Amino acid sequence: MPNRKGWWVAMALLLAPGFAGAQDIAFREVPVPEDVPAHVITAFAEDRDGFLWIGTQSGLLRYEGRRFRVFGASEDETSLGGNYVRGLLPTRDGRLWVSTFGGGLSVFDPLSEKFTRFRHDPADAGSLASNRTEGLAEDNDGFVWVATSEGVDRIDPARGTLEHFRHDAARPDSLLDNRARALLQRRDGSLWVGTRLGLQRYLGGGRFERIASSPDNQESLAGQFVSRLFEDSAGRLFIGTTEHGAALLDQEGRLRRLVPRPTSPEGLSHFWVYGFAEIAPDEIWIATFGGGVDVIDPQNLVVKKRLRADPTLPDAIAGDRIGALFKDASGLVWLGTWGQGLQVHDPAARAFRAFRSSPNLPAGLSHPAAVRAIERRSGELWVGTNGNGIDVFSPDWQLLRGYRPASKVPGALADGAITCLAEGLDGSMWVA
Repeated sequence: MPNRKGWWVAMALLLAPGFAGAQDIAFREVPVPEDVPAHVITAFAEDRDGFLWIGTQSGLLRYEGRRFRVFGASEDETSLGGNYVRGLLPTRDGRLWVSTFGGGLSVFDPLSEKFTRFRHDPADAGSLASNRTEGLAEDNDGFVWVATSEGVDRIDPARGTLEHFRHDAARPDSLLDNRARALLQRRDGSLWVGTRLGLQRYLGGGRFERIASSPDNQESLAGQFVSRLFEDSAGRLFIGTTEHGAALLDQEGRLRRLVPRPTSPEGLSHFWVYGFAEIAPDEIWIATFGGGVDVIDPQNLVVKKRLRADPTLPDAIAGDRIGALFKDASGLVWLGTWGQGLQVHDPAARAFRAFRSSPNLPAGLSHPAAVRAIERRSGELWVGTNGNGIDVFSPDWQLLRGYRPASKVPGALADGAITCLAEGLDGSMWVA
């Protein structure tokens, strides 16, 4: 019988979900009824009552644990302004702000369960700058900032008034470009804006300053579409772009790049970044629109894992085009795909590491049925399969070699179905 450590390793092989080699990040599909439009997911948010809100291309959803509530656009002026949701912002007063692609801005009141709409009116200079709205942020004064395709608007919710911030070629301290997409209110109170031409910080009084976006520096963000902004618990600013991967602005103001380089541990799987989440202080997830999710170490920006879709693994991510990524207050990680639905990962369930078999995972098990396992005194893990003999892994979970059935070859296994493994006192291995 294996020792206590070996017994736990064997149990992990038999019971735990996971990925090949020895991985520990498993996803569970959230069942969605056919009449709920949750196939293409674009945004997540959690309100103060703990409800998870899900933006989609076909409306707004509230997930209540056992059911979904659907909110869609209609002729009713108190309904959602547009079905293609681009951003969600729960504010301190309990309301939910919803930006849409072409439908303007809508504000949900949880008491009345009705929406107030902000729309662009060409005849009204005080209306929303554009009906194509993107990023949202609430500042310390309770103003709501909205990124649009025609600049940035600041809304006073108490009065319902708007102030426009636009690019002015005669003013170097104006907005870099009217095509704004990302907004972030950082913990120090500063407001940051990502536009088609780089990154800026708001200085007050209608003035903006360029951050790591000097056109004289080819390594800067100048000319790059900054579409996602995220601040981690250490105060580092993560920056996502639509064409040039990701970047990190550290506490000293240094810009470090994560360029698309799928074969390198120092590169992203895809150039288009769609979101960030901090799973642990040493683990940042970067969602991409085509390369799945990269798990990086924020200290050295090395990619530790690449989470990719794999139809042979039921608990892999469902698709490589990720539309939204979010960690809720309980620690659950929600993944919204672009056409493959909704999934969730529980980081607390990583006590077991698991080996899986897949044609796309050459370092994993060679057969899906692992029926016997033993840890040798040397630390090697021998795994007997029900058809392809034995796989041998190192103590650090690397595949070392395999013993395959070949009944006519002297010294090979007579059969591929392993029923028992044992180690002799002299270190010899016995196989039934």
